Amino acid sequence: MIVLNTTNTSLELVLAAAITTNQLQYTIHYEILSRQGESTVSQSHGLSNSTTDVTLLAAPSIAGERRIIRGISIYNADTQTATVTVQYDDAGTERIITKATLSSGSSLHYESGTGWTNGTSTTTATSLTNGTT
Repeated sequence: MIVLNTTNTSLELVLAAAITTNQLQYTIHYEILSRQGESTVSQSHGLSNSTTDVTLLAAPSIAGERRIIRGISIYNADTQTATVTVQYDDAGTERIITKATLSSGSSLHYESGTGWTNGTSTTTATSLTNGTT
């Protein structure tokens, strides 16, 4: 499970190199739990920005709020292979969650309770990268 539970911690995506033609596409589905225990489901989508960090999900804006990531999909729309890193950013300190190499037209998926899949094989985050889960 990936949880953002402080106002300093966000979730980011970054590529190892500049794209050739098209930025990678992402979609993220998450749940916001308020301090009062109320739950709201939401989603966001966007594009990578080559070697510049892109915020997949911003840190909670209110102390005590939690953002629970339910699913992430990252699609390589570029014409070349891309290495993508998903990482926590905790007030400027970055921690790798997973890193994967995606061929053109392939995807990286995360589902809470299942973990990360790359292409057609299911694997854990630690088998995709040396980062933390």
